[in-house]
Amino acid sequence: MHFHQEQIFFIIKTDFLFALTNGGMYLSAAASRMSSLTPLLLLLGFGLIVAAFIHATIGYGLPTPECLHPAVEFGEHHRISSDFLPVGYSAFLGLGMMVTHDDGLSLANLAIYLLLLSFCWSFLRLRGLSSRYAALASAVVAVFPGLSVSIFKVMDSAMTAMFLFAVMVGVLSTLRWSARWMADAALAVLLGCAVMTRTNLLLLVPVVWLIWWRYGLPRLVARIGGQLVLGAATYLALTTAVHGRPFLPHNGPYNLFAGANEFTSQFITNEEDSLVPALAARGIHAIVDWDIDPNQPGANDPRDRQYERMYQHEALHYIRTHPAQTLERVVWRGGIFLMPDLQVHPAKTFGGILKLIGFAMMPLWLLGRVLLPKQMGAAGVIVPAVCVAYVLPFMLIVSSPRFRVPLEIVCLSDLLASVVLAWQRRQARAASEGALYV
Repeated sequence: MHFHQEQIFFIIKTDFLFALTNGGMYLSAAASRMSSLTPLLLLLGFGLIVAAFIHATIGYGLPTPECLHPAVEFGEHHRISSDFLPVGYSAFLGLGMMVTHDDGLSLANLAIYLLLLSFCWSFLRLRGLSSRYAALASAVVAVFPGLSVSIFKVMDSAMTAMFLFAVMVGVLSTLRWSARWMADAALAVLLGCAVMTRTNLLLLVPVVWLIWWRYGLPRLVARIGGQLVLGAATYLALTTAVHGRPFLPHNGPYNLFAGANEFTSQFITNEEDSLVPALAARGIHAIVDWDIDPNQPGANDPRDRQYERMYQHEALHYIRTHPAQTLERVVWRGGIFLMPDLQVHPAKTFGGILKLIGFAMMPLWLLGRVLLPKQMGAAGVIVPAVCVAYVLPFMLIVSSPRFRVPLEIVCLSDLLASVVLAWQRRQARAASEGALYV
């Protein structure tokens, strides 16, 4: 086949214009994606500035020994031998210490802080906020006292909040992109990691299933089965890597007995303190000292595994024989969970004022739920569902205001999302009404 010169030039010009047009479309889409990520990058930069300020002014917080001892062990020996508490947070701190021993704890906590902000931004995007407004709302979360002043404290509140955000992002992603199996797989892995960090986050699993069922996710049974398999495999693999074998934490009977014995009502704000007199009444002279390495708790330490069966038996016996007191304690545990945490910092001190700001978050969030327009769909119900799943174990077993911090962070972000969406609706309504008079 022969082509004239004009035909050849026409074919070349057509192909060039086609490639240029499609290339331009591709570059435009890439630029659009990059522009939507720019607020996230600016948010993370802002987070680094906040962290640097906190490091320079407040510095390190007093580490909680129950997290610190396993972290140091993992950083030095690449293994956590204790199986009393969940090991997710301590193992992550240990990874930071493997990178740099002197500043490993700060590095790990900074990484958790930035991951939390990233998941918060992603959650707000799925709630319906633009990339810019999601970053601005997340910046408010970044300076929230319950989070910012604790960036470099060795405590698992920020990591727990991070996983609450991550699971909510995973659930909303599976509903939005229901045909993509990667969202399901990522959610299953996140749930396995979350349970490894805090065992009571296992109650998030039925929340996921209920939301999937309520909003008609296709192939529900197959997805639940796949999530169970992959989530369990993640948990088993990680606990084996950290501990040497799969395990479930052994603090369950300990907490159950702390919240269900004849001395519990005398120690309302810290039910674990009831263990010493409860054990003394049973002829056991116990000493509670979290600064003692949990790998060798000793025969008189309440964490000792030899008391596990006794804890379970005595707690269940108390619940059966004192049903009225048990129900009463469930109610006042809910009150304790919601009360301000002023045990260390009195209300009139700077630390107490920061605690009161955190205390105000859940009431303000509930008020916003009543007064602001409700968002339809899963994005509007997922935060209340997660709150119920998170609070329930504390009401049933042991409670303390300090456990509320992850919910304060989540509720603040949800409140900001509701305020921004309500404002945008009002702006759109005003614009449409103005257009009618033009």
